[in-house]
Amino acid sequence: MKSENAQPTMSWRWIVLCAIAAIAFAAGGAWVLRAHLETHAKESDQFLKTIAEYKAQELAVWVQDQMDDALALQKSAAFMEPLSQYLAGDGTAPSKTLEDLVRYVAVSHDVDDVILLDRDGKVRFSLSGTEEVHSEGVAAIQEALRNLRPIMTDVHLDTRTKQAHLGVAVPVVCSGTFPGEAAGGVLLVTRASRFIDPVTQVWPVPSASGEVLLVRREGDAVIFLSALRYAPDAAFRLRLPLNRQDSPAAMAAQGHTGVVYGIDYRGVPVKAAITPVQGTSWFLVVKMDRREIEAAGRKIFLSTVGHIIGFIILLFVLVFWAKQRAHKAHFKRLYQAEAELRRSLARQAAVVQAMSEAVIATDSRGRVEVWNAEAEKLTEWSAQEVHGKPLANVVTVCGERKNLLEEGLWRLARQGGELEGDETIFVQTRSGRKVPVALKISKLEGASNDSKALIFCVRDQSRERLSRRIMEIRLELMERSETQGLDEVLPPTLQAVADLLESGEGFYVALNGDGSRVSCVHWSENVPKSFCGGRVDEGHRELHQAGLWADAVRTGKPVIVNAYGSSRLERGLPEGHGRLRRLLVVPVVRDGVPRALLALANKTSDYTESDAETLEILAGIIHQVVEHRQAEEGLRQSEARYRSLFRDHKAVKLLIDPTDGRIVDANQAAVALYGWSHEQLTQMFIQQINTLPPEVVKERMAEVEGGRRGYFEFQHRCADGSVRDVEVYSSRVDVGGKAYLHSVIHDVTGKKRMEAERARWLTAIEQAGEVVLITDPEGFIQYVNPAFETVTGYTRDEAVGQKPGILKSGLQDEAFYRELWTTLKAGKKWSGRMVNKKKDGTLYTEEATITPVKDAEGRIVNFVAVMRDITEKLRLEEQFHQAQKLESVGRLAGGVAHDYNNSLTIILGFADMALRRVPSESVVARYLHEIIRAGERSAAITRQLLAFARKQIINPVLIDVNTAVAGTLKMLQRLIGEDIHLVWQPGANLWKVKLDPVQLDQILVNLCVNAKDAIGGVGTITLETANVSFDEAYCAAHAEFVPGDYVMLAVTDTGCGMDKDTLGKIFEPFFTTKEMGKGTGLGLSTVYGIVRQNQGFVNVYSEVGVGTTFKIYLPRAHEAEVTAVEERSVPEIPRARGETILVVEDDRVLLEMTETMLKDLGYEVLVAAGPVQALDAAREHPGFIDLLITDVVMPDMNGKNLAAEIRDRRPGIKVLFTSGYTANAIAHHGVLDPGVFFLPKPFGYQDLALRVRQVLDSSEG
Repeated sequence: MKSENAQPTMSWRWIVLCAIAAIAFAAGGAWVLRAHLETHAKESDQFLKTIAEYKAQELAVWVQDQMDDALALQKSAAFMEPLSQYLAGDGTAPSKTLEDLVRYVAVSHDVDDVILLDRDGKVRFSLSGTEEVHSEGVAAIQEALRNLRPIMTDVHLDTRTKQAHLGVAVPVVCSGTFPGEAAGGVLLVTRASRFIDPVTQVWPVPSASGEVLLVRREGDAVIFLSALRYAPDAAFRLRLPLNRQDSPAAMAAQGHTGVVYGIDYRGVPVKAAITPVQGTSWFLVVKMDRREIEAAGRKIFLSTVGHIIGFIILLFVLVFWAKQRAHKAHFKRLYQAEAELRRSLARQAAVVQAMSEAVIATDSRGRVEVWNAEAEKLTEWSAQEVHGKPLANVVTVCGERKNLLEEGLWRLARQGGELEGDETIFVQTRSGRKVPVALKISKLEGASNDSKALIFCVRDQSRERLSRRIMEIRLELMERSETQGLDEVLPPTLQAVADLLESGEGFYVALNGDGSRVSCVHWSENVPKSFCGGRVDEGHRELHQAGLWADAVRTGKPVIVNAYGSSRLERGLPEGHGRLRRLLVVPVVRDGVPRALLALANKTSDYTESDAETLEILAGIIHQVVEHRQAEEGLRQSEARYRSLFRDHKAVKLLIDPTDGRIVDANQAAVALYGWSHEQLTQMFIQQINTLPPEVVKERMAEVEGGRRGYFEFQHRCADGSVRDVEVYSSRVDVGGKAYLHSVIHDVTGKKRMEAERARWLTAIEQAGEVVLITDPEGFIQYVNPAFETVTGYTRDEAVGQKPGILKSGLQDEAFYRELWTTLKAGKKWSGRMVNKKKDGTLYTEEATITPVKDAEGRIVNFVAVMRDITEKLRLEEQFHQAQKLESVGRLAGGVAHDYNNSLTIILGFADMALRRVPSESVVARYLHEIIRAGERSAAITRQLLAFARKQIINPVLIDVNTAVAGTLKMLQRLIGEDIHLVWQPGANLWKVKLDPVQLDQILVNLCVNAKDAIGGVGTITLETANVSFDEAYCAAHAEFVPGDYVMLAVTDTGCGMDKDTLGKIFEPFFTTKEMGKGTGLGLSTVYGIVRQNQGFVNVYSEVGVGTTFKIYLPRAHEAEVTAVEERSVPEIPRARGETILVVEDDRVLLEMTETMLKDLGYEVLVAAGPVQALDAAREHPGFIDLLITDVVMPDMNGKNLAAEIRDRRPGIKVLFTSGYTANAIAHHGVLDPGVFFLPKPFGYQDLALRVRQVLDSSEG
């Protein structure tokens, strides 16, 4: 036994141990503190670098996007073509279209300004109105024009706006320019604040000093490009010299990257991360004050020191308490220890043998003394074999910790006590198997420091590691199965199982429903697709054809095969299957029936029963998850099906609580019908929708709940206030013990509307203006509407039972009807036109559409014919076509007027002058008279053509038709002769019309001459006038009539009359019924043209042998004054009074003739063959020019513009225009405006003399 003096020694030992523990804890705390501080420093470095790299990438991506947008813009022909044309222009303002295009580019490319510059760098246009471009922009434009590609400017400060900008210069090159040449450039300008500020002024987490700087090098200094946190206005103003080696900004400009320490622009120590911005000259400096970064380290330091001090104090308190307690128990233990020691030794020996851990004890020389049964099992060495041998010769530690025993012995030799490893080590058994163990080494009490007397407690951790790994696999499988499908979950799980049991392949096999076939469902991840014969996802053969691995299904027990290649078991493998050396298959049995298989193959060593037990556990886990996932999937599918039956059903469905009528649920069809959202519907009551009183609705719900009734017809309200007719099929359903009403609602509003519509259609058919006829398949009439009776004259009773052949006119042959019936019996619609006969024998033309009506099986049960009487329509169309034909001929006639009039002017002019130079009684004079008369007749024909074409030059005035006609009666009577009586019947209070009096004369003369020729002897011509008004209804039936008030002038004769064919052609030019040489065929064409030119129309009534009436309708004029028709007399030819006239004519002969006439009249004449010569003559002539006579249409410049040019130089000159063109062409040049003098071609000597004198004597011109 120990002496009593051992107690103080023990106490001091505890004190020393506590001191050592305190020192060790302090050292450990210091190490932990240092590690924390180093980790914190690394984290801050990484934090700053991450921010810098992310923000640099943001800027680089933005810059690249700008360049990509610019390149796309350069390639856009839709943008470059108009810009190229504008920049190549004369500098005028851009068009509205171009401005809109530029604005569209600014908006679509998100830029602040778009500036167009020419090749010299001059601003042609900008959205902001700027007229100058920063030198950076000009340089970029020049470089872009040289390289023909987009160039980006650097960030610069705009001196005008005091804002930082960045621009992209795009050369304007289009397909039409010379290769390698640009018309100019486009500068896309963006405020730097739009892309720099969001990057530099945002810090990802709260920080008191965090700041992002954007800098670049300029010469020997570094300039700050962004607003600073502590100096917001420093951008582009703050510069630091590059020799500031302690400045992170200067370091960045010198090319440093990564994390640096330094002094920032405030003079504050900072830690910064530097990174360049790719594609630019910029650098990002992301910094924080070192004081803020180190604040967290100080907190860690104080916390760690506090814990160390607290632990040491607590340790010493515990030691003091333990020491006091030990003193009290010391002596008691001394008495008990001796007896207990002997008993203890015996028990310990038994315990050591019975322990579940391997216990090994060595003597002072390290030789084995104790080796219990677990040690034998663990190492595969018996106690007799190892007794007395050095432990190092028996137990070998594998791997990196192979020197663990030597290290442990060395430490125990110097420190004493125990050594317990914190990690698993691997011990090699006698057979070479490596076993994971936990090792605890204790030095025997009382042994010297250099003694090797130790006790080793070794615990086999194989089962622990196996159980822990199985649990990990289970947890991983369950976690993945929550978010992934079996196809994604099982392969990695099977791979983990194969790795756990050191196998090459793993697979999970499911059985089909009747158990007659197995299917390879899932393989581990490292299984190549060729392993299963290229059919990894295909099923294997029938169960009776499978090898031993399927015996697990047959027997319901695990199958272990460690010599697969030498066994009969290779049968059942598909062709091309990978080789199997070893196989372990375990079945998953539920209720005595195998449900699945889990198998491993090709383990590096033989499979054991222990492997089978482990695999059974894993198979149960995997199958449980598979069943759970399949059950969940089935439940989801079931819920989805039933939810779809309700929510997605096309019929409107409501679930209603019958106790109060609350709507519990509603499907999407209900939402669509009623217009309320699902949330709104489920907060409503059915009484709010049903239009019946609430108490009645409750009674109906009670009827459904009691099973007495299930069908109703209601009216339901909708969210938009409309009311729908519905049919409701309702039944009781019990959910969770509570009764609900399941109502299916059919909207029959449309159905009822269709029924009403059908009734309306029947009414419409009965009242329709078109004929509707229905026959059976054999063609017997079953129905006709009243329109049939109106059109055909047959009553319904007369028609029903007959065939439509009762209407046949005989004008369609049998082939026509045969083709009609062939089409109809083929089930096709027939449309066409036919001539039928009414009951009274009258023929009429109708358009018919006949359609077969088929039943559900496609058989023809009826024919429906819709027919419309188009007899009157055809008549109106004929009138319209006639008017179009006359209009076409008129346009042709008007087209030749110019050249014809010029030629006539020359003929008449020279003939007139020649006539004045020969004796009046000479033969030449007679010849000249004939020439003049022929020319005048040709001129008259031209005027008639122009009148017909409605293009003759007129001067309409307000006239009283009665007065005008009365003034021509004497002339007309002489024209028609004394054998024909002329009757004049003027209407009372006749309205005024606006008409050229000459045209009225033309109308009267032509109509009276035609009437005279039609009478051919004695007869009567009656002239009459009247006021007439036409309404819409009358004009709808007469193609050329227009509603309004008209003055009617009628000319009626008692001549021979005209037949229908002749009436259809009378207004055609050159059509005549007279003998050759007795008529031009232009008389009535002229009348027609004059009337149409004045917005009037003509109607003709004629009967053969009775006579003809022409009714002219001229629109009523509403002006108050009436211009009197002056009596026309032949004036004397006026002579010149010393005036000078400038004549401009591009026709040489006509110019010579006009010059000759004017000189003959005594005028001084200047001539010019075109506008240029006329301007020269007006400029060079020293004297006064009184009159300019100019053609209207000439090359280089028209007459009106020429007159304006000459009037600018000679303000007092008067102008007389001449032309042989039609009225439309002259009016286009503004010559027919009021106050402008005009002389139409052809003109003669007298016409020219009178018109010239009129212009010279007038105050205008």
